[in-house]
Amino acid sequence: MYPESSVWLIIVLAIICANVPFLTERMFAFVPVRMKGEPEKFAGFYLIRAFVFYGVMGCAFYLTTEVVLPMSAKLFGLVLFIVLFAMPGFLYSRYVAVKPVWARMVELLLLVCFIAAVGFFIESYYANRFTQSWQFYAIGICLFVLLAFPGFVWRHLMRHPGLGQGHME
Repeated sequence: MYPESSVWLIIVLAIICANVPFLTERMFAFVPVRMKGEPEKFAGFYLIRAFVFYGVMGCAFYLTTEVVLPMSAKLFGLVLFIVLFAMPGFLYSRYVAVKPVWARMVELLLLVCFIAAVGFFIESYYANRFTQSWQFYAIGICLFVLLAFPGFVWRHLMRHPGLGQGHME
């Protein structure tokens, strides 16, 4: 794969990842509070589960983006990201029918980290990684939110008469 096609790969992956929290009710992240419909557990369970999930997500980010690690460790980090994004969907699918907006925003933030990790992975594959200042990350997050706008409009601003009011929450 040449660097030009890698840029398009990141753009297409960013468009998909930015819209997927809004186009599906499947959960892609654990949240630190009990979701509506989820079974009762002690209050700290949800917080601990979310922080462990975020910690392992941070380890996957480190494995994917660290320059000195071998390629096998970086690929393991990418596979770990994918497994972590799939895991909450299996556990929440029986209990949570409709995700709240704030849960979609948490997923969006984690997907920004995933896209950044893929970008850093591809950059370190072709050349040395360049250090970036805060402006780079601010612009990248703004562009990612802009890419999520079609999914947000479809989910929250359009009427869906056949789906009832639960769809518009």
